[in-house]
Amino acid sequence: MKQNKITLWFFFTFSGVRVIPELDQPAHVGFGWNFPGAENYTVCLAQEPWFDYCLEPPCGQLNPAEPAIYDHLEALYEEFHDLFQSDTFHMGADEVFFPCWNSSDAIREYMGTKGMDTSSVEGFIELWKEFQDESSARLRAAAGQDVKIVVWTSDLTNKENIDNLPPEDYIIQIWTNGSVSWNGKRSRAGSISFLFIPRKKT
Repeated sequence: MKQNKITLWFFFTFSGVRVIPELDQPAHVGFGWNFPGAENYTVCLAQEPWFDYCLEPPCGQLNPAEPAIYDHLEALYEEFHDLFQSDTFHMGADEVFFPCWNSSDAIREYMGTKGMDTSSVEGFIELWKEFQDESSARLRAAAGQDVKIVVWTSDLTNKENIDNLPPEDYIIQIWTNGSVSWNGKRSRAGSISFLFIPRKKT
């Protein structure tokens, strides 16, 4: 598998195509994080009815209340950096579903110790920002250099929350239709209407 990735990287690079790796988080995670010893790493994993726990099935989000997830993220970042040697990394960071986090006793308890309001969107934005900050710090530690981070448009990039993402650190990829602009923030177009490759359903 690793050799296949290296072969693809060389093919695209020498064809003039820049490859930017992506590890989507904290949403859109699932059974790949479900291994012995990692029982607390995810919440809402494959829960039903899915529409109560995520925006599309199968459900699963990383658990920001579990410190050990950051060590595993850093190990993954090291592998990505070894493969791609890229100064830009896509973190995904879209479609985080707050009712999923709010369904976890451990997360609600953790938020309480941090003074985060579990009854408001603002409290979960604060939790998300904390996760994003720590995950980004682990990425830079793994790369041993500054890394420009790309994220999709989301609740975190809404006008009222955008200051959580410093413009010197983040590029915002617009995957929804229409145009968005932020003072001092760099963005790139990636509309679902013309650049999205859907997954084949089986």
